[in-house]
Amino acid sequence: MIKKEERTINGHNYTIQEFPGMQGYLLGRKLIGVLTNDDPVTKLCALDESGELTLQLLSNTTRDDEVINQNSFDRFYTSNLKELVEVLKIIIEVNFKDFLQGEGFGNLISQPANQVKQAEQEL
Repeated sequence: MIKKEERTINGHNYTIQEFPGMQGYLLGRKLIGVLTNDDPVTKLCALDESGELTLQLLSNTTRDDEVINQNSFDRFYTSNLKELVEVLKIIIEVNFKDFLQGEGFGNLISQPANQVKQAEQEL
């Protein structure tokens, strides 16, 4: 069952809906390097030059009952980037909690690398 989480940021009511399984999986694959980073929002901002991934992350979120998309983005976040960063943090937490806790793809990828490092240290 897809869950919704409601938060108030900067006086605006946000509803963050979990991504359906396939959408979350595909976004997670695109964002592995972001999700396994100590500061995922900063890494996202550095990698997402076109803004496409940011819009995809915002796609299941509303602000004051209005969909966040390319048309509303400028109206919501011009001179208001702190609010954008806050909502992105929440979206990442809600949808990719297992990645952030090291239980998702990032952990699976890092395990072989860690095993190699450990083997090298033992030599």
